[in-house]
Amino acid sequence: MGININSTEIGLVRHGLTDYNIGKCQSPYSKKNHCCLNDEGRFQIQKQVITLRNRGWEFIITSDLLRARETAMIIEKKLNIPVYFWPGLRERECGPIKHNEIDEVESYYPQLLFSSKFFGEEPIELFNTRVRKTFETLVETYYGHKFLVISHEGTLKTFYNIFFYQTKDIWKSGEKVDVVYNNQTWVLKDSYLL
Repeated sequence: MGININSTEIGLVRHGLTDYNIGKCQSPYSKKNHCCLNDEGRFQIQKQVITLRNRGWEFIITSDLLRARETAMIIEKKLNIPVYFWPGLRERECGPIKHNEIDEVESYYPQLLFSSKFFGEEPIELFNTRVRKTFETLVETYYGHKFLVISHEGTLKTFYNIFFYQTKDIWKSGEKVDVVYNNQTWVLKDSYLL
């Protein structure tokens, strides 16, 4: 299927690798939303930039969480295109326990440690709605443009599930998938694994 001039092309990029992603953080909740890329993550994005060059990307829209911002800034420097922050692209909110170490969570919220529902966690239905509305707004606002979206595994997997009715089990750090939106239809174009 060819790309219509009036279509919207989006390169979906997961942020580069962080220490949290490889289990080097003490707690699954510790600084999850405030961690930066590690050296391997920066290298992944530098490699991804090679696939992005000379492709006509106009701008970057990114989650405002640190690891996504850092990914966007690496790409922005190499491609010389503007970056815009979009909070709707954030990962699912974990609630107030996200900044605590596991022993703090256990002492303050012992009943939550073995619960699938954390206090203050963004309900999955609301998260799904946020992701759907975010992407609907992006394609409505920037219809006919070609841009990159930098986000997080959970957000990108949810996008994939909502708009392609499929499960994508793993969205690797630094991975990029190109999608096209045209006439209220989403189409997968290309995927770039590192």
